[in-house]
Amino acid sequence: MNRYKVKFNAVCPVNGDVIEYSLAIESINMIKAESIMEAICEFDKGFHEVFADILHKKFGGKQFMKAIHGGVTIETERG
Repeated sequence: MNRYKVKFNAVCPVNGDVIEYSLAIESINMIKAESIMEAICEFDKGFHEVFADILHKKFGGKQFMKAIHGGVTIETERG
């Protein structure tokens, strides 16, 4: 099992808050770090759940993402 962890920022499209996301991917396949960075760099603005869906479609495996937005902890799990 391979584990990949990264943090990234994106802007909330509703109120403009900058949100820090923590992403963890577990996969039996190798995922290039550059591919993960390229994917998350496209997330300049949007919703947490949509990001999770896009990342899971692209990389598969088991994915966990967490962010705190306005005091609300949002956690998604895919796979």
